[in-house]
Amino acid sequence: MKSLYDSTYIHKSKQFKIDFEKNSYYLQPKSYLSTVLSLELFQFYPDLYAILLNPIHINLTPKTDQSKITETELIVKEIINLLPETTLEELKKNVSDLKSDKIKIIQNHQIELFQGGDDLKDKLNYDIVNFLIWNE
Repeated sequence: MKSLYDSTYIHKSKQFKIDFEKNSYYLQPKSYLSTVLSLELFQFYPDLYAILLNPIHINLTPKTDQSKITETELIVKEIINLLPETTLEELKKNVSDLKSDKIKIIQNHQIELFQGGDDLKDKLNYDIVNFLIWNE
């Protein structure tokens, strides 16, 4: 999963930066820098949903096929199913704690891109796999 994430991130971030630069004259400098820094965070703190799973990528350049999104969702489910129950429960707790700490830190600051709605039923599973990638 890490190699899929890394290769997709590199490919997409190059194109996003090119597009940001082309359109930067429509943005204020602070907004442009904030967007670029938010994109760079994905290199250090993986976010599967933002880079691989968000349906917005069907429309953005470079485009992602729906079949690739579906395939990635299946890989995430496989990873979650392979985890022993005790490990999964421990990871759920750790990821939930990290999420609440993150919310406190970023309060009133927009530093996340491509997040979608808050009602994502599989968001906890995505966060668990993000954590596993980050620790790999």
